[in-house]
Amino acid sequence: MRAKGFTPFRIPIAGLLALAAPVPLLADTGVLQAGPVEVRYYAPDWIWQDQRVNVLLVLRSGSETAETVDVEMEMPEGPAFAPEDPADAGQGARLFRRAEIPPSGILRIAFANIRARERDPATGQPLPRRTHEFLLRIRAGGKIVRQRIPVTTIRGALVRGGVGTVAVSAGLCLVWAIGLVAILSRWSEPGAWKRVPPPESDR
Repeated sequence: MRAKGFTPFRIPIAGLLALAAPVPLLADTGVLQAGPVEVRYYAPDWIWQDQRVNVLLVLRSGSETAETVDVEMEMPEGPAFAPEDPADAGQGARLFRRAEIPPSGILRIAFANIRARERDPATGQPLPRRTHEFLLRIRAGGKIVRQRIPVTTIRGALVRGGVGTVAVSAGLCLVWAIGLVAILSRWSEPGAWKRVPPPESDR
């Protein structure tokens, strides 16, 4: 006898959902306080090689006067990363931004298009998977705060190009279709779709 409220096909459906559900992307986020300025930073936890790292800062001033903020991001040692943003041209391993926040205002600063190299430009050899550290320094209101941001580089991409993307999508659709047919054939009554239920009488 089946327990009241139990639906047998919930288990296979849950299994299919678990298989097809996307893996959540990880990120490094946090809140820093530099004098009267609150800084929220957003950065990736890991990055595929030959892709770009972007670090976003959201600065919120609690001062009644304008505040000048200096932000510096020091690149990891070695050839693993290369800034490609025109704003960072000629700055070397230390990327710098200076901005003025209006009283009680909000400002956004970004370090964008930092490429994770796939090969060492000096030797041409592939770079291994490794965790690197960016160092963030923020000066405001006479205070300095520092924050290390670890980023792991991963060789290759999970799906390369359009053909791979189509193949993965088609595979997921096939899994769903097979699961749906199996569930319906297992738990539906044979020939039920041919019968029309009688109309309910008025009560």
